[in-house]
Amino acid sequence: ANLVNEAAIFAARRDKKQIYQEEFLESIEKVLLGPERKSHLLSKKEKEICAFHEAGHALVAASIPEAEQVRKISIVSRGMVAGYTLALPKEEKRIKTKSEFLAELSVLLGGFCAERLKFKEISTGATNDLEKVSLLTRNLVTKYGMSKLGPISFGKKESMPFLGWEAETERNYLQNKILHKT
Repeated sequence: ANLVNEAAIFAARRDKKQIYQEEFLESIEKVLLGPERKSHLLSKKEKEICAFHEAGHALVAASIPEAEQVRKISIVSRGMVAGYTLALPKEEKRIKTKSEFLAELSVLLGGFCAERLKFKEISTGATNDLEKVSLLTRNLVTKYGMSKLGPISFGKKESMPFLGWEAETERNYLQNKILHKT
């Protein structure tokens, strides 16, 4: 409902009698990413870093068939981010495969890698991406059973002392291995 309300507000501000795709796309961005922060101006160098970062996400997504399709790239600040690459699924799904997760990891790291390749330096621009990568790799190993440990889930608060330090070390190793594979 919030999405439709935002789209209706955008349409009304433009004196439109109907809501069109343009308004829905803008409302998706506002709901998912927050309002535009027009007061947050980036320096020329920051814009360049942000542009290469977002292009990195898009290039990686375009090169992997399992990746979600990029719909829009922007270096306009929204919420707490300097820029964003908006990718939407090709179809609505409730189940994800390991290859789709690996594609998602690759796309998330695409911005980080693009910065490193272009500027021989990394910035804080990838902070949110790295948080998502860490959570996703942890879930692949500890929740979804998509690692060498096999079909096992390490519940959130469940204590598994019988697995011990070796399993914990193996879990951390596998998370790192997944990261470096993408």
